[in-house]
Formats: sequence, C-alpha cells, structure tokens
Amino acid sequence: MIKSAGAILAACILIGSLVVINPMLVGQGRLQDFLQSMARKTEFAVIQYDEVLGSGSSQFLYRGDTQRSGVMSVQKQIETMKVESVGPQLNYGIHTASKSSVAVDSSGYYIGTDEGKFNAYDFTGKLRWTIDSISSVRGIHGTATTDDLYVYVGNYRGHLFCIRKSDGKIMWDSVVADAIGTSPLLVGDFLYVTAEFNGKGGLVAKISRRTGEKIWSSEVFGEQSHSSPAISSDGRVVVVGDNAGFLRGLNSRTGDRSWIQKLGGEIKGTPLIAGDSVYVGSWGKDFCSFSALTGEKNWCVSLSGVVQASAAIDPLSGDLLVQTANKTSLLRLRARDGSVIWKQNYSVGSRIGISSPVVLTNPKKSSQILMGCKKKTICILDMKTGKEIAWASLPNTYSSVPSAFNDLILIALDEGGIATIRWK
Repeated sequence: MIKSAGAILAACILIGSLVVINPMLVGQGRLQDFLQSMARKTEFAVIQYDEVLGSGSSQFLYRGDTQRSGVMSVQKQIETMKVESVGPQLNYGIHTASKSSVAVDSSGYYIGTDEGKFNAYDFTGKLRWTIDSISSVRGIHGTATTDDLYVYVGNYRGHLFCIRKSDGKIMWDSVVADAIGTSPLLVGDFLYVTAEFNGKGGLVAKISRRTGEKIWSSEVFGEQSHSSPAISSDGRVVVVGDNAGFLRGLNSRTGDRSWIQKLGGEIKGTPLIAGDSVYVGSWGKDFCSFSALTGEKNWCVSLSGVVQASAAIDPLSGDLLVQTANKTSLLRLRARDGSVIWKQNYSVGSRIGISSPVVLTNPKKSSQILMGCKKKTICILDMKTGKEIAWASLPNTYSSVPSAFNDLILIALDEGGIATIRWK
C-alpha cells in the first residue's frame, strides 16, 4: 500500500511537472503566454468595489468625442511646427496594424506598445509608471480612453482594463473576447468596446465603468471588427463596422441590432456621426452616409482608393475630410451629397493613408487640418484649399493618429517612440 501510494504520488508530481513544463516544449513565446496568463488569473481578475470612481466625463476620447468627429481644440492657428524630442523606443514595426495613438489629458499622456506594455508619461517625457503584466504577444494597438481619474484600455488578449492614472493600479479587468484592438467609448457610467475572436467573428460589449461588469454583448458578427464604436447624438444607437463590410446600428440599452447596411469592402475605420447621419468608408473604395437612427442610406460615392482611415468633420462648414490609402489622397466632401470640394494627392506607400486626418479648431473660429502629407512628415493644411501651411520631418513613418494638446502635438511612430512637436 505504501509503495502503491508513493507511486501514485510520484505520478501526480510528474504530471504536474509536465503541465508546467509543457509550454516550453512549443517555444519561448508560448511559455511567456502561459506565465502571463497565470499571472493575470491570480493577480488582476478581481473587481475593486471599495474605490470611488471619477465623474464619468471623458478627458480624452479617440477621435475627439463620442460621435468620433475627429476634432481637437488648440489655442490658436498654427503657423510653424518643430520636433522637440522623440521618446524611448516603443514600437518595432513587428505588426502591420495601426499603432496605438497617444491619449493625452491634463495628467500627462498614455500609450500601449508593440511589446504589450502600457506606459504613462508626464509632459517632460519622463516615465511615470508602466504595466507589462497585461501584455500580449501582439501588443496593445487600441488607443486608451481617460476620464478624470482613470484610463481604460484593451489588449490583444481580449481584456479591458480600468487603471488608476495616479499610480497605475489596475482597478478592474473584464474579459470581453479573444482580442481588443480598438478604443473604448466612454458614455456616462458605461463603456462600449469592440472585440474580436481569434478565428472569425466580433462583437460590441457594454461594460460598467464602475465595476467592469458586462451589461450586454451584441450578436456575434460574421467577421472580426477593427472599428471603434461611435454613438448617436441622442445616445440611442451605437454604430460599428466589421471586416465583412457590414455597418451595424445597435440599441445602446439592450445591444440588439437596430439596423444593418453593407458596404463594398472591409470597414476598418471608426464611423463618424454628425447630426442624424453617420459617415464611413470601406476597402471597396466607397464612402457612404446613412441615418444613424434607422440605417437608411443617404448617399454613397466612389473614391479612387480604399478607405482605411476614419473621416473627420469641419464643425464650421459641416464639410467632411476623407483620406484614401493605396492611392493616397485627402478629399473635402460636402456632407449633404458627398460631392468633392477639393482633392489633394500624396505619395503612394507612405502609410499616411492608414492614419486619419484631424481637424484643429481655435478660439478665432477657424479650422486647420493635421495629417501626414508625405512619408515621415506631419503637416498643417489650410481647410479652404488643402494646401500645406506648416510641416515637420519625423524620424520614421507613423500609422497612429496625432494628438494635439495645448501647444503640443504627440505622435506614436511605427518604429520608434513618441515624437513631441511644438507649434507656434
């Protein structure tokens, strides 16, 4: 009996050892995956109910606001730009996906990296804190969202995190799907986030900002979705695209589908909502307008190249800025019918068509366009003509979206760190 028990014990130890060693048999990457998975299960999957959260008002949202207008405010018109510094290495060109854009507010700035780390910096570029225990082998490519106290970000393991801005403490960890490569939308006490599965399929989930509890998950899409959600002006409909070319309107209260429309190709960009209309383009070289509430088509126009970027709107004229990728161009379109006001062409293959234009407004009630105008170059363009006003040369290319704050422009580079640009 004693020998038999000893044999059983030895077998159990051997099996246990194999369980631990097994990841090593399939490579170092799988071992790292295994260890990170174990760390996350034991350390972070705990919801912290004892903390008082912030107001729920966003300080930074990808594309500027809940309608994803692509508009940012600056203090005055920009006449000159100069690169002040380029921070430490963050990205290595490992992935062809767009890189995480810089989330910036009064507390500093925040970004995910190709390594899967999530970093917080002050305005001198000094690292305040970093988190590498939420990493994934595919990095963090979604842009973070902030409110007054917290920052919210997803990773390519399908986890959405709430992190305290002051010290990097993880407040809650919510598993949504297999991967999140998009930017969460903060509306009051809730977050809406697009997620995807490793095979095919995607969804939108509604998450409690206070606890990380999942309120609802939408129907599963037939393809993955890399499109961040937008919400209608009245808060009733959440709009998102997917890689099968479908644009969906979801009931924000229940998650049920309100309407669906098909475009000519994959929808990679984030929908823009202005008034009662939503605007979005696809890899099918089309750009369309639909009713945000009913999905009824207003118009569609054919463009010269695929649309991967998100559109922006000039709040003064109501006109749209649309960028194409493979035959890179920037177009100013009339929102009422999609007709072209002007078009500027740029060098092909510079990756600037993967980024998205930003409209800068100032107290003098004038607008300018911030975008990549050629390879390794960021430009300010005149809204009326599309002509270059100011520019700055960068060390390498970028596919993220530039962020403007006070007299700074911050850009995450494809193979480098964060370029800090001062403007006058």
